[in-house]
Amino acid sequence: MATKKKQTTPVTDRAAAEAALAGLEYQKSQQVLQAEQALADYAAQKPGDYQSGYQQQIDSLMDQILNRGGFEYTFDADPLYQQYKDQYTRSARLARQDAAAQAAAGTGGYGSSYGAAVGSQAYQQQLAEMDGLLPELYSAALQRWSAEGKAQQEKLSALTGLEQDARDAHDTAVQQYYSGLKQYTQAASDAYDKDYKAFADRQSALTDLRDYYAGQEQQAVKNAQSQAEYELAVKKYEDSVRKWQAELEAQREKWQAQLAQQQAEFEQEMALQRQKLAQSSTAKTGTSTSAGQGGGSIGGSSQTASDSQPVTLSAGARQVQQTVAQYAAALAGRVGTGGLNQAERTKNIQQLLKRYCDQGMITTAESNLIGRPWNAFL
Repeated sequence: MATKKKQTTPVTDRAAAEAALAGLEYQKSQQVLQAEQALADYAAQKPGDYQSGYQQQIDSLMDQILNRGGFEYTFDADPLYQQYKDQYTRSARLARQDAAAQAAAGTGGYGSSYGAAVGSQAYQQQLAEMDGLLPELYSAALQRWSAEGKAQQEKLSALTGLEQDARDAHDTAVQQYYSGLKQYTQAASDAYDKDYKAFADRQSALTDLRDYYAGQEQQAVKNAQSQAEYELAVKKYEDSVRKWQAELEAQREKWQAQLAQQQAEFEQEMALQRQKLAQSSTAKTGTSTSAGQGGGSIGGSSQTASDSQPVTLSAGARQVQQTVAQYAAALAGRVGTGGLNQAERTKNIQQLLKRYCDQGMITTAESNLIGRPWNAFL
């Protein structure tokens, strides 16, 4: 009869796997219980120890044969001899009486010693005939003794054969029992092994599921930690960039204020110089004219000399140079790690120098001199 399989709840997470493992306990199936019961029932049918039904008779008969001794014949102990003896004795008496009677009749009825002698002779003659039977009686007794011994041997052989047949039948039954017991034992063992293997497979599968889900949970925790660390790192980086940008903007505003002040001082100085030149030109008109005629030559020479002289940085340009150097150093820290390459860094420096040029803080020549370490020429 087929047994109904127990419905199991699907295992979809670690908690379910652990709960299933905690409630998992091996229980013998109906097939195993039936096989074990069949084994117990069969084992109860074990044959008992062999009980002989003939051994007592065999022992008694064997004792008779062994203790029988040799053939001995005594006439007086022979019943047949006694029977013949009684028969011949009666016949001898009768013969003696008949002979005595016949002798008395022959003598006229008178008793005589002759009659007694004749009767005694007849009596002895009968007894003598009985003695002639003695060899025959001896032979008959020997034959009876031999036949009795043979009969005992035959009976012993028959009893021994019956005993052996009974013992063989018992041994066969015992062998059949143990052969059957082996089969029932193997059947019970096979049923148990199959049943327990199914249990062990289920246990192993649940263990694998528990470990798998536990690994997923641990990996999720690691992923969450990694994500949190990554987000924290991004936040720190963004905070540092904002801080750097704020510092840069503050520095730029400071430089612009310094540059405006320097520009104002420079323009004031130039106004004073122009005023002095104007006063000098009014006081010395003739000299100025003469100087003016030669001024083109001097001015031309001065221009030529100015073109041939190396570019020098003004105080404002040196301030710009320091700012650009700090900016370039900040960009260098992002090359290769902050999504910036060498060409982009150079471009950013060029843009910064151009902004300073557009604002009039430095000249193009000063910009190229400042940007030379990074090849950031305008």
